[in-house]
Amino acid sequence: MLILKALAERRVGVISRGQLVEIGGGFRIPDVIKQSEVNLVEVGTTNRTHPHDYHQAITEQNNNVALIMRAHHSNYNIVGFATEPKLQELLSIGSEHNIPVLDDLGSGTLIDTSTFGLTHEPTVQDSLNAGASLVCFSADKLLGGPQAGIIIGNKHLIKPQKPSACQSHKSR
Repeated sequence: MLILKALAERRVGVISRGQLVEIGGGFRIPDVIKQSEVNLVEVGTTNRTHPHDYHQAITEQNNNVALIMRAHHSNYNIVGFATEPKLQELLSIGSEHNIPVLDDLGSGTLIDTSTFGLTHEPTVQDSLNAGASLVCFSADKLLGGPQAGIIIGNKHLIKPQKPSACQSHKSR
């Protein structure tokens, strides 16, 4: 929510309809976006989203799009007649329209899990090396310990991230 309020409050955030997931604790991505006062524009369908869907949304929003968002599916898959743009395709769209791309990795991982016989999960380094503007992931799920989130990426986009941007945050 911090990223959304700081970068896209009262503007438009674009995300694939198939990525509007519910995460642990019953938090639903559309609800978090709404609480952030970001105007959510869903593109594509649950099972199929194409790059042209993002282009069309940006055009229809008269370039009021502040953020392109990608949410990793983490613990479920849509199989069969399904497709969605790769991160690199979203980064190209973001670059073309001068819009930052947020890659929300959920729990995230720091190592290639496939080397241990597990299903491949995108790593934080993969997202950064591809050029994602911002990458966020769950520190508590990845590293253990108290609930925490990590935001990494372009310094000029991270700087505006202040806890005071969220009304629900209470300083201690």
